[in-house]
Amino acid sequence: MTLDLLPLINVIAREGRIEEELFLTTFLWEEGKHVDFFQRFLGAIGVGTADLRSYQTPAYEKVFYEILPERLHSLHDDPSPANMVRASTTYNLAVEGIMAESGYNTYFTIIDGHKILPGARKGISLIKLDESRHIAYGIFLISRLIAENPGLFSIVEEVMAEMLEYAKDITEQSYGQFPDNPFGYPPSVFIEYTVLQYTKRMARISKARGQSLDEIYKDTRKVIEDEDS
Repeated sequence: MTLDLLPLINVIAREGRIEEELFLTTFLWEEGKHVDFFQRFLGAIGVGTADLRSYQTPAYEKVFYEILPERLHSLHDDPSPANMVRASTTYNLAVEGIMAESGYNTYFTIIDGHKILPGARKGISLIKLDESRHIAYGIFLISRLIAENPGLFSIVEEVMAEMLEYAKDITEQSYGQFPDNPFGYPPSVFIEYTVLQYTKRMARISKARGQSLDEIYKDTRKVIEDEDS
């Protein structure tokens, strides 16, 4: 996630959008912090040097090793609005807004239900605050691009539908690795949350089709002011 963000930052910088560029530098730093947190966590529980890739499902590998880097790094050669919408929808709305949020919900459900790992819960709760800002930026960026060209919304629909299926597959394939279901929750609990996140993101981004650029900026300023108050 840290490396795959770089092409988007480069595009925004080349366009001279200084405020967005400044925000994206904090975005990048926060993604680096997340890497550090999970590395510390794995070290603390004694698996810091273990090879855990066997736990990564085929759907997970498809998303994180193929789709995500390909779409972000394609911005080097094609920084068009359509390609930016495709890249940001994949990164911000789908991977962060659906998959990461669903993953953190799974953590919280298990940790709270079994009253374990209070330190990990606190750390993940702080990461979720970072992610909420990242998702909000993606919504702003995609909304800005759609307000300029409403036809780009079809790309959002296509990418989100595709990535929802991958998100479901990741959950189902992950459960397939543990047939004894050690934590006692059926996969349907987490898939329902995944679908909810998809629905929320689509409802929010759909608003941009009928908004002007001035309205997009006005809504964004209101979100910032509400967070500061």
